[in-house]
Amino acid sequence: MYILKNKFMYALAFMFLLTIFVNITADEVEDFIEKGRKAYLQEDYKQAHQMLQKAVAAISENISAAFTPFLPAAPSGWQKGEVETNTTSMPTAEGDVRVTEAGCEYKKSESDEEVEIYFTNSPQIVQPYQQMAARSDMMKGIMKQRGLEVKEKKGWFIVIEKRGEADHELTAVQQAVAIKIQRASNQETAQLFFDAIDLNGLLQAAKQ
Repeated sequence: MYILKNKFMYALAFMFLLTIFVNITADEVEDFIEKGRKAYLQEDYKQAHQMLQKAVAAISENISAAFTPFLPAAPSGWQKGEVETNTTSMPTAEGDVRVTEAGCEYKKSESDEEVEIYFTNSPQIVQPYQQMAARSDMMKGIMKQRGLEVKEKKGWFIVIEKRGEADHELTAVQQAVAIKIQRASNQETAQLFFDAIDLNGLLQAAKQ
């Protein structure tokens, strides 16, 4: 029982620290934590667990929201869809990593054309492109043979792939964040959306 209580108090302390270091409505999280503490003291462990999970979910949602301001406004003739966010924990050799994603779809007003943009710091996506960027001189020739265009802009390593007749994907990586622009009808459309992103702001958000 002592170990269980210790773990619960450590969890409460962790939740409190997150409310300090993450831009979040502290009252909401503190309310969940307080309800969880009271339930725990009353030995209502199911309720205590539920309240703690709600606190974690609220914090995770706010962490993901750090990327959302950098999803660009819809270009002329396009409509921006609902923003979706997600934060999870991914085990790595160096320990657990917080993986954050935010994205949305854009639809062209006068056609069925759609483009999806999302940002992520997932090591599974970022690291392969980081490795390619480190060998960019060698990789450019190889990737060109595979129909991939490789270029750099403002420190971003960019790969553009034609996946179908009207399906282009642009991936851009710098430091620990990746930009994915998918289902663009042509390279110019993918570039249009990429140029609309606040790249410096996104980089700063990824460092938080």
